[in-house]
Amino acid sequence: MITSTRGLVGLLSGLAFAAVLEAGPAASQSPVLPDVCAAGTAPGCVAAILDRSADTLDDIIDDFDRDWAAAQLAEALANSGAFSDAATLVGTIASATWRARAEGGMAAVAADAGNDAEAMRLMQAAVATTATIDEPFERVQAQADIAVAEARSGMIDAARALLATALATATDLENDFESAQGIAVVAGAQAQAGMVAAALQTAEGLQDSFWRMWALADVAAAQARSGDVAGAGDTARLIADDFQRGWAFSRIAEAQLAAGDPRGADATLAAIVTPFHQAITMARIARTRAGAGDADAAMAYAVQAADLVPQIEEPRDRAQLLAEVGEAYAALGDLAAAEVTFDAALTVARSSEDAFRAAEAKAIVAGAQARAGAVDAARAAADSIDEPFWRAWAQADIAAALAERGDAAAAVDAALAITDAFQRASALARVALALTAPG
Repeated sequence: MITSTRGLVGLLSGLAFAAVLEAGPAASQSPVLPDVCAAGTAPGCVAAILDRSADTLDDIIDDFDRDWAAAQLAEALANSGAFSDAATLVGTIASATWRARAEGGMAAVAADAGNDAEAMRLMQAAVATTATIDEPFERVQAQADIAVAEARSGMIDAARALLATALATATDLENDFESAQGIAVVAGAQAQAGMVAAALQTAEGLQDSFWRMWALADVAAAQARSGDVAGAGDTARLIADDFQRGWAFSRIAEAQLAAGDPRGADATLAAIVTPFHQAITMARIARTRAGAGDADAAMAYAVQAADLVPQIEEPRDRAQLLAEVGEAYAALGDLAAAEVTFDAALTVARSSEDAFRAAEAKAIVAGAQARAGAVDAARAAADSIDEPFWRAWAQADIAAALAERGDAAAAVDAALAITDAFQRASALARVALALTAPG
């Protein structure tokens, strides 16, 4: 007997996925997917989305992209409760890198669901798969990710051992840049796994100044997310460069906001001296305070953030800041100010002489507009992007934002509008994950 929506989603998605495997692409080409989702039957909607995402895999030409999309879909299937079908899909992933990431993602879902035995089995499979990854740097990255998932599932000793293996591999890499980056990745993973002392030792041992600062910022962010804000601040102060230190403190503030501590974020803001990170933090504090009903403080922060924008030289960064401010105004309910600010952000984006960066900036703005509820404007911004990658990126962000707002049918429409098969499959998986997210 099915006793929950999650269980029903798992059954329906399982039936749909089995049909795709048995009958091939034509079996799942249903033109009524948005109609299914518009009917308000959430489990049937999610099952149909996963069905279409699985079908889309057959349209992806590049093997790496196909495996990447399949890993995302496997996690979405597991999240819906369809572990058997997720495992079947993982078996079709040729890339050891993406197969390991899929197994690790599924293990984390199993752990969250309280299925410890399945989580242990999948974690062990993921660890074994990482050992078969030929490229050492990719192996380090995958092992770091799996170790974090192990630690979060309570497998601390296993995580510590895997991170020791990853660190040894990163240290022995012949390419100095990749070695430093790999060591920084391990330091960040150690911090996320709760091994802060080891993480600091790893980060401070880096000879490359850039990657040392990067690693320290990752450690500080992990400390803040764990609730050790004082320790995070101490770690951030070890960073000599103002910009990198500002990035670290902005991430600390973001963790405080996520924990519902805007006053703490206010204090952290005082430690930031770089205008870009000051403005980003102010805009995010404004959004949080607006959500808490503190309109006066929220408006003050939004205005201060906007005032800092002219100090930023790079058009892409100015556009991002304006987009953040626009979201803050929307959170305050000042939709007119939000619209003006988003329009200004798009104008700045178009001013970039670098066409790729201009496209990226417009994609950032489109995503912000969608999250702010300005969906038609977001679609127009996405449609104006000539660069295919960033146009698809923006469309996927719009689809995810609509799903997070509970508009499943519109989210599906946005995802299906993406012409690139890889981005379309990824977007559908994101929509399914958003629709099955807790709360």
